[in-house]
Amino acid sequence: MPEVLNCVRMIFELSNHYNTNERMRGLMKKISNQIISRCTAKIDKEDMLGNDVEKCMADLDESIECCQKWKEISQHKMHMIKEKSIRADEWDLESDEVIFAEIDAFIQRCRDLKEICEGQLQFALRGDSCEMPKFGGTKGKEYTISLNDLRRRFDESLEAIKGLKYDILDVK
Repeated sequence: MPEVLNCVRMIFELSNHYNTNERMRGLMKKISNQIISRCTAKIDKEDMLGNDVEKCMADLDESIECCQKWKEISQHKMHMIKEKSIRADEWDLESDEVIFAEIDAFIQRCRDLKEICEGQLQFALRGDSCEMPKFGGTKGKEYTISLNDLRRRFDESLEAIKGLKYDILDVK
C-alpha cells in the first residue's frame, strides 16, 4: 500500500488537472472502496452463517487488520505529504475523516459479524471444539433442556439474518 500512496503523492505533485483536494479525496475513497471490495470477496457468508464459523472469524479478523493498516498507512503518508511536499500548502486531506468513513463502517460491520460467529460457537455449538456439555445431578436434564431451547432460539434468530434481502457486508 505504501507504493500506491506514493503514486497518489506523485499525482498530487505532478498533475496539472488532478491535484485538487477534492479529486485526491475522491481517489483515496476509491482506493478504500477497492480494499473493502477485496475484503468482502474474501469473506464467505455461508461460512459465517454456519458452515465454517472459525474460518470466517479468521477472514473477518484479517479484513479488520487490512482496513486498519490501510487507514494507518494512509494517515501517515498524508501527514508526510503535508510536511514534505513541494505543494504542501495546497494539501488539506491529513485529517479528513470522509476518506475513511466507509472503511470505519466496514471495520465495525466486520466486528459485528464476528460477534455473530462467536455467538454461534457459544450458543449454536458450531465449530470443531464445540459440543453440548453433559450435566449430571438432579438438575442436569433441566439444564440440558434449557441449553437446547437457547440453541433453538439462537438458530431462529440466525435464520432471520440468513433471510435478509441485502448483502450483509454492504456498508452502504
